Amino acid sequence: MASANRRPALLLAVSELHPETERAHELIRTGHYRNAVREAAEQFLARLQHLAEQSERPDVQNEHGSRLVSRMFAAPEANRGPVLVFNSLATRAERDEHNGYRLLALGMTQALRNVLTHDPQRNELDPAEALEWLGFISAMHRRLDDATPAAPSEPSS
Repeated sequence: MASANRRPALLLAVSELHPETERAHELIRTGHYRNAVREAAEQFLARLQHLAEQSERPDVQNEHGSRLVSRMFAAPEANRGPVLVFNSLATRAERDEHNGYRLLALGMTQALRNVLTHDPQRNELDPAEALEWLGFISAMHRRLDDATPAAPSEPSS
């Protein structure tokens, strides 16, 4: 009979997170949980900005924050379409998946990066909450690892 108190065999370790979250590891180890999550979210956006600058799309090269995320992962039917895609966008399910990851990236930008950077009233995160957010950001980096440039699209008139 399984015990209700049994812990999962695999525990999340900071060292197992995506390498792009590495700057946050020392902050976690030293108890700066809020700053660790903010740093990891900022690193995701910095990575996305670097990809935008390398793209051939001038409409994204100087964008930041939510506008950057929205344009880099735009819906396929949007004016210029996405710069990066998470799949082939061939089926409704793939378009839904792409849109879902776009919304998750927007949520990370607005709810984590913006709030943890600009809201001095935001309390410190507890260790468990910080690890959960770092796991989420790590997962987003792994999805970004697999993202590919979108096929060029013509602007709608």
